[in-house]
Amino acid sequence: MRGMIAIMLALGVFSLPVKAQRVSLKIPPVKTSVEIENQPVTITASANISQVWAPRGQNAFQLDLLADLSDVQHNITMILSWFHSCTSNAGSASGCSARSGATS
Repeated sequence: MRGMIAIMLALGVFSLPVKAQRVSLKIPPVKTSVEIENQPVTITASANISQVWAPRGQNAFQLDLLADLSDVQHNITMILSWFHSCTSNAGSASGCSARSGATS
């Protein structure tokens, strides 16, 4: 009988009160590239998701998004110029489209 109880405990059949653990998940960086005026602009994003305090029986999570916008900053003049020309022409057939793709 003792052996059976040990096996059931090992398999989690009995629910014993256990100190709650906080759940945390790290999402690795993902690079996304957008082509504007034939120039690639790269944004790298990653995230952390962590469980935060919530009333009993509820789950609440916090999302921390991290974005590397250094390439956007480096190309901001070109991006604003492109955006201004697109809005001035109301998106006419002047080639105001951006292509994007995600890579890991």
